[in-house]
Amino acid sequence: MKNLILIFLCFCSFLINAQVNVFNKIISQIEHPTNIIRCGSNYLIAYSKGFSDGYAIAVIDSNGLLINNNIYEEPLEMEVLSFARKQSNSEILMMGHNFWDDSLQTNIGNYKAQVIVTDSMGLYKKTFRLKRNTTEFNRTYNGIFLEGSYYFSGEEHDSIMNGNTVNNIFLCKTDTSGNILWYYSYPQFWGSVGFTMGLEYTYDKSSILVGATTVDSATVNNAFYSYLLMQIDTNGNFLNRLPVPELASNLHYTGVNDITQISQIFTNKYLICGNREHYILDNQFSILDSIDMATIIHPADFGSKNLYDNSYTIGGGDGFSKMFDGNKMYTRDWSALTNFVNIKDLIPTYDGGYIGIINNYFTPSRIIKTDCDGNYVNPINCWPVGTKDYTTIDLQINYSNHFFTFNSNSEQRAEATIYDIQGRPLARFNIPNGISYTQTQNYPNGIYILKVTNNGKLIKTVKVLVE
Repeated sequence: MKNLILIFLCFCSFLINAQVNVFNKIISQIEHPTNIIRCGSNYLIAYSKGFSDGYAIAVIDSNGLLINNNIYEEPLEMEVLSFARKQSNSEILMMGHNFWDDSLQTNIGNYKAQVIVTDSMGLYKKTFRLKRNTTEFNRTYNGIFLEGSYYFSGEEHDSIMNGNTVNNIFLCKTDTSGNILWYYSYPQFWGSVGFTMGLEYTYDKSSILVGATTVDSATVNNAFYSYLLMQIDTNGNFLNRLPVPELASNLHYTGVNDITQISQIFTNKYLICGNREHYILDNQFSILDSIDMATIIHPADFGSKNLYDNSYTIGGGDGFSKMFDGNKMYTRDWSALTNFVNIKDLIPTYDGGYIGIINNYFTPSRIIKTDCDGNYVNPINCWPVGTKDYTTIDLQINYSNHFFTFNSNSEQRAEATIYDIQGRPLARFNIPNGISYTQTQNYPNGIYILKVTNNGKLIKTVKVLVE
C-alpha cells in the first residue's frame, strides 16, 4: 500500500473586504477550553471533556454554530488537557496528562504525560505517553514539530533527583510515533509552570527556547518567582538562561510568573508572554520592547499578530489589549460578563475581527466574536463590504487510506489536477462545496503535484510524496 504524505500546503487566505459577523454564544458541550485554532473559515476549540474525562476538539463555523465534536480516548477518561497547538506539518498536538493505566485499565494515582495527535481538521491520528523509567509523575504542557521530530516540554517529579521534593522542568525529543529519542530534566532550576508554558524553536532551528517559572530566592514563608527563559540545543544540552528581567514595579512579585507563550509572530522577532509583562526580542534575544501588563488590568497569557498589519493582540484573565509599535491602542475588559472566569484565548479572524473563548468553571463556556475594535455589541464594519473571492476561503486537504478528503468553504466549485514530476497531468476532478472525497490510484513512488484552480485561476498548490 502506498502512503501519500502531504509535504506542504501553499496558499494565501486573506479577506480584505467583509463585514464582521459578531456573536456571543454559549456552547453547552464545551466546559474547559484551552485554546482556539483557525481551520479555514471554521474554528477548532480544544477542551477537556468534563475537565478530566478525555481530550476533545469542537468545530464551530463562522456563525458560532457547533458543526462537529471530536472526543478522543473517551473510554479511558481521567485525562486532563493542558494545551493544543497546530504545527508546521499541519498536525495538531494535544498535550496534558492521564491518570489511567492503558494496559490494566485502572487508575494509577500518579499522572503521566499524555499526547494525542490529530490532523488539521481535528481527526484522530495517534496517542502516546511521555515518561522515562525514573519518572514518578509528569505533565506535558507544550510541543513543537521540528525537522521530522517532536519536542515536548513540561514538569516532572523524578525518583532519583532532588529527593523527589521539587518539580523539574523537562524537555524531550521523540520520533513521530512517540518513541523517546532523549529525555532531559533541568534540576538546576526549581521550576514551576501553570497549564501552559512557552516553547518554540529558534529561527535558525539550532536550538529550543523553553519558558517557565523559577524560584530565584526563598525565605521563610516566602518565595520570589521570576521568569525562566532557557535556550537548549536540539540534543537537549542546556546552553544558557536568557535574561528577561521584570519591570521595576513587579520585582520580587510573590505570585507565579510564568512564561506562557513564545512565538515568532514577527519576522526575525519573538513575542514572549511573561504573565505580568510581555517582551519583543530580536533574533539575537535582545529586548526591543517590554510592556508592564500589571498596569493594563490583564496578564500576558497569549498573543497573536493581526492579519493585515503589524499590530497584535495580547491578553488573558479579564481582557485583552491591541498593541502597535510599542503602544497600546485600546484595552477591553470583559470581567463583568455573567459567569465569567477568564479568557483562555483570542485570535484574529479573516474579516478583521477576533474570536475568543471564555472559560466558565463547571458551566458551559462562551464563544465570543467581535469586530476589529473588540466590541461584540453594536458592531461596526471593519472593512468595506465587498464581493466574495474564492481565494479568501481556506481549502483543507488531507489524505488517508487511498482517499483525499477536501473541506471547501466556498460557494464556488474548484477543479483539481494531479501532475507527475515532469508536469504531465494524471487525473482531473472537481471539488464541490463542503466535504468531499476522491479515491487515488496507486501511483509509483515519487513526487507529485496537486493544483487547485477556479475558472483557470490557481488557488493552491500541494506537493505530495508517494512512498
